[in-house]
Order: sequence, then structure tokens, then C-alpha cells
Amino acid sequence: MILNEIKKHLPLGFKIGIKTRKFLPQAFKDKLLVRWFLLWEKTGKLKYLKRLRIIIGIQLSVKQLDAILTQIKQKTECKLLVFGLGNDSLLWVTANRAGQTVLLEEHQVWFNEFKSRYPEWSAYRVSYETKLRDWKIWLNKPDKLTLDLNPEILQTHWDIILVDAPIGYGDDAPGRMKSIYTASQLINQGGDIFVHDCEREVERVYCDTFLLPKNIVKEITNLRHYRG
Repeated sequence: MILNEIKKHLPLGFKIGIKTRKFLPQAFKDKLLVRWFLLWEKTGKLKYLKRLRIIIGIQLSVKQLDAILTQIKQKTECKLLVFGLGNDSLLWVTANRAGQTVLLEEHQVWFNEFKSRYPEWSAYRVSYETKLRDWKIWLNKPDKLTLDLNPEILQTHWDIILVDAPIGYGDDAPGRMKSIYTASQLINQGGDIFVHDCEREVERVYCDTFLLPKNIVKEITNLRHYRG
């Protein structure tokens, strides 16, 4: 039934796949995401996460999504902090609909687009004021790594924090030094921190320094899961 609805938006003879999403209206993609998520939530079947990942365009793998969503599902009135706005943001908001979700974004155009599309979201623009090329310098200055955030965010003990921003490649990119350090300071005792792209040196070193190897719960390819 769902696949038939998708086909209505596609050119004649076009097969459903990665390129399908460019033909689908945003409102319809949102509807699909919510529907497939609820089916995953009810059944636990990964095929629904696979479908939404392909159609919506989410970089996290199916197993990575499953790991994060399972933790959200297990926590009552979860307080969820997400570094980054993207195609997966509606998934986090939907999954944590009974809790509190705050999203942080550095890119002005990206931030404006999402705020106009979802004005009801608790999303804030942040400024990192760092350059990736200086990551070794910042590593020795942890007192300079705390982000200037809304008091509401700083005073909350977060149950789950997902670090998937800001941009972490290219010398002039801000890098994730501050987001990883800030996550280490804001996580609730016994909470869960997920850091994406840990195949990269900076993410790996900052995680080892501030989240500590002994706190690793699991590694799913380039996603690390830490216990706070």
C-alpha cells in the first residue's frame, strides 16, 4: 500500500530506490518517515528503518539508527540533545515525542530552512568559533571548549546526546571538538552519548580524551556509543 502511494509520484517505469526521494514532496516524505518509524516501533523489524533511510536520505546506517532509537524507546520522558539538523531530525523528534528534544545547528541557511519548515521544534543556532586545523591546540584547552548555549540547555541533565555536527572535515570546518566536549559535560549520570564519524582522527581523539574508552558500550562501524 505504501509502495503504491510512492509510485504515484514517480515517472512511469521509474523504480523505487535512492533517487526516488527527489520526486517526492517534502510533506509526503515526512508522512512516510513517521509511518515507517511507527511500524519499526511496533514490530522492531529493521526493514522499516531501511526503507525510511533510503527514501528520506539518512547517513546513519540501519543498525546505527536501531541502536539510537532503541535507547530513546527505553527511556521514559527522555531528554534528548542532538548536535545537527538534517534529514534525520524528524525521526528523533517523532521517536521522542513523549520527551524533550533540542536540536543545535551551526549552518545559518540549513537552520533557517528547518525552522521555517518546523517552527514548533526546539532548535537553536550555535556558533563554534573553531577551526579543525587547530584541533590539537584546543585539546589542551578544555576550559575553552564549552559552547555558549541557552541556559535551558546548560541546566538540563540530558539522557541521550547525539553528536553528528558540525562539519568535521576540511581545515576551515569548525570540527566537533566543542560538541564532543560539551556532550561530556551535559550528559546525565548513566545517560547515553552517541558520536558519529569516529573513523576520523579528531572525533576519535576527542572521544578518547573526554568520553573515555572505558565508557564505550558499543561501536557500530563509525558510531560510538558511550555511557555517561
